[in-house]
Amino acid sequence: VGGKIWNVIGSSFPAGRFTSSEVLEKYEDEYNEPIKLSVISTYLARFASRNRIERTRTGREWSYQIIRIAQKHS
Repeated sequence: VGGKIWNVIGSSFPAGRFTSSEVLEKYEDEYNEPIKLSVISTYLARFASRNRIERTRTGREWSYQIIRIAQKHS
């Protein structure tokens, strides 16, 4: 499930901000299967704790953004 959620984030929100609700909507559209908002939120929190996405409080909800790391070629 985490991999599917990460794919949705990567393909639908490569640069912009997004919310868990938006991820839920895109996930259900793409995979044609229901998923609970709490599941999405849990994975987003995990991605944030692993520094894969940035989490910011916006009013009553959290918004997220993928952290882009410039890679050096050696």
